[in-house]
Amino acid sequence: MAYFFGALVSGKCKGGGWCDSVVSCANRAKGHWGSSIYMQSPTGFAGSLSNDASVNPDFFNWTQVFVRYCDGASFTADVEEPLVSSSGQVLYFRGKRILRAVIDDLRSKGLSNATQVLLSGCSAGGLSTILHCNDVQSLLDPGVTLKCLSDAGFFINTSDPGGHYLMSKLYKDVVSLHKLENTLDQSCIGDSNGDATKCFFPEIMKAYVKPPLFLLNAAYDSWQLEHGLNLSRDSYNSCISYSSCPPVELLQGFRASMLDALSGGWSSLALYINACFTHCQATWDATWNIPKINDKASLPCRVTRSPRVWSLLMRSASWFLQSPAQSVGDWYFERTAQPEQAIDCAYPCNPTCIQQA
Repeated sequence: MAYFFGALVSGKCKGGGWCDSVVSCANRAKGHWGSSIYMQSPTGFAGSLSNDASVNPDFFNWTQVFVRYCDGASFTADVEEPLVSSSGQVLYFRGKRILRAVIDDLRSKGLSNATQVLLSGCSAGGLSTILHCNDVQSLLDPGVTLKCLSDAGFFINTSDPGGHYLMSKLYKDVVSLHKLENTLDQSCIGDSNGDATKCFFPEIMKAYVKPPLFLLNAAYDSWQLEHGLNLSRDSYNSCISYSSCPPVELLQGFRASMLDALSGGWSSLALYINACFTHCQATWDATWNIPKINDKASLPCRVTRSPRVWSLLMRSASWFLQSPAQSVGDWYFERTAQPEQAIDCAYPCNPTCIQQA
């Protein structure tokens, strides 16, 4: 693959979950989540990587890099000896080496000339952005402005209705299998009494990220509702259509847990937390910054930009509706006196949401 660079670089790490057992990793190795042999070329960039100024006004003319995901541990493992599954599948847990090789290759093709860099990622790639923001900074030349945007990467450690901490169990198994105690932030692990799993959670690791960090997340993240809260899509589909919402107390409890996990370090964090049922918003034009018509019968029909939250801009001390693209642009180019911290009201207050699985 060839890369062409100018002075401004926007890079995105792809998401795709994690593998937490030899069997699940062996299965991933047979598809596009585990091997470049099965990967198809992207059909086009969208959202924060779009070259359309009407969609992506602040970054449309930047050089864009899309990093494919294939290691199953958010580019974090670095295990010397491969593991062989019972079926004979050879597994290499070397995601951190992959990321380093990508950066080194890009430097040889023009990244070394960059003056401004935006590192972003969606889902597991959003977690990668948090975990590797410091690493990428260390690989860039001094004086380069690096900022990191995590999209749908703020996975929280909360229990399902039965009291099971499903994300904690998943992350503990990922950390153990991929030996991430050797590669995660060592200061964080030391402060966590050697519990490396804690440092795989963004709510802990966010305090150790040195470059400016922006967290873009839905308060009702659809992936986390289904895999962390153990709610089926069918159980909250009616909430999305605003017809009824039987699990509303569970949903509001999840939102409260997310806001609690975000607490601490707010003065340095930039936040955009909206009241939508979706996962990954910077990836799609429709959820990044495209005008939409609100056609919900229970609400007055009007033209909006989607999705939006009320945001107080320090420069003007006035309230107005703002999209993720605008909020991220204001943060990156420091058009506000302090980092953007836009937090939506609770469901069902935002009619501009575009819901995606």
